[in-house]
Amino acid sequence: RVLFRSKLIVHSKEDWTIIDIDVASFYPSIMLNDEVYPEHLDKDVFLNILRTITNERLTAKKEGNKIKADSLKIVINSIYGKLGYKNYWLFDEKALIKVTINGQLYLLMLAEILIRERILILSANTDGITVYIKRDRIDRIKEIVREEWEKILNFDLEWVEYSSIYRRDVNNYIVVKTDGKLKCKGEFDLSQNISKGSKFKIVPEGVIDYFTKGVQPKQTVANCTDIFKFCASQKSNSKFTTLLVRINNEDDEERITLQKTNRYFVSYLDRKDINCGCLLKTGGEKDNSILKNQYITLVNKEEKDLLKKVIKSSI
Repeated sequence: RVLFRSKLIVHSKEDWTIIDIDVASFYPSIMLNDEVYPEHLDKDVFLNILRTITNERLTAKKEGNKIKADSLKIVINSIYGKLGYKNYWLFDEKALIKVTINGQLYLLMLAEILIRERILILSANTDGITVYIKRDRIDRIKEIVREEWEKILNFDLEWVEYSSIYRRDVNNYIVVKTDGKLKCKGEFDLSQNISKGSKFKIVPEGVIDYFTKGVQPKQTVANCTDIFKFCASQKSNSKFTTLLVRINNEDDEERITLQKTNRYFVSYLDRKDINCGCLLKTGGEKDNSILKNQYITLVNKEEKDLLKKVIKSSI
C-alpha cells in the first residue's frame, strides 16, 4: 500500500515503526553498475576515479568520519550533476538521462517488492523510500529485499529508524530521529545557506518547536532575541529593479530605488519611517509586488532597537 497524502503526522509505536530505506551513494552507484560515463572521456579512467572516490566516501561514513563523508558526498554528487551543465567539461545529456531514468526504475522495483509484501509506503524520493512497518517484520523484509533487489542490482541499502515525521509534503518535513536529533528539509531547514538567502526563519522555528517540544508559537516569537529571524532577503538580478514605495502623510506615493539585495520584515504602515512601505519589482511588463498587500520595513543594517517593534507586529 502507498499512503497518498501530502500532509502527514506519523509516530513510531511499540509494535510499529518508521523506517527510511536509503540507497547508499545511489547515483554514483548507478553510474558504476551501468558503466555510465561521458562519451568524450576515457571510460576506464573515469569510472576508476569515480569508484575510488565513492568507496572512500562510504568507508568514511562507516567509520563515523562525518566531515570527510559529507565532503566526498558533495564531490561525487556534483559529478552526476555536472553531466547536465552545457558549459562544463563533464556535460553529456545522454549519460544524465540514463542515470535518472534507471534510478527511478530501480526504485520502482523496490517499491513493487514492498507493496507485494504489504508494507505501507509513506513517501519516496530520488534515492529512497520511507515506510511504516511492524517491528516483527523488519528482519524478514530486509532478507527479501537483499535477495530480490540488493544482490541482483548491486546496491547497498541503509535502514534508518525514525521516531516521528511531521510532513507538509514530500519535500518539506520534520523528522525526529530515535536519538532525538532532527532532520528538517525544505521550508523547515534552519541551516544557513547564503546563496539561497533567508526567509522568515522564525516561522519554521515556531512550527518545529510546536510539534517537537509542545511550545506555542507565540512563546517562540516572544522569546526570540534575534531580529534577523523575523527578516527575509530579496535579491534582484540585472533584469529587474527593486523599489520601495513609501506613502507619506498626504497619501502620496514616493518610489525609491533600492540596492540589488534587501533585507526586511513584515510590519504595519509607519508613515514617519523612511524605511517603511511596499516592495515592488520592476522590469517586466508590469510592476510585481514582492509581498502582496503587505507593508515592510527595511533592515539593511543591524538595528537591534527594532526588535520590540518586530515582535509586536508578529504577534
